[in-house]
Amino acid sequence: MSLFVSNISYYKKDKQLILTQITDNQFLIEGEFNKVKIGGENEYSISYMDFECGPFIHIGKDFLGRGRVTNIDLIDQDNPNYIIVKVKLDNE
Repeated sequence: MSLFVSNISYYKKDKQLILTQITDNQFLIEGEFNKVKIGGENEYSISYMDFECGPFIHIGKDFLGRGRVTNIDLIDQDNPNYIIVKVKLDNE
């Protein structure tokens, strides 16, 4: 059984972010980016991420009509221009 459900791309100039739904309440956002704003209470807690080419994700806010964001995890990468983010939702 494949966990892959959907795949959406966001384009900006020569950069592309790919949004993949991995479970009913989890998404991965990954790809190269020109600019991203990250905010939180401290360096270990992310409350929002604003990608230059979209999407904007914020704890407690709706995510593409799929549910409210409950957690944002930035997955470390060796390449500083490539990002992988896991977004968890409360979609009940």
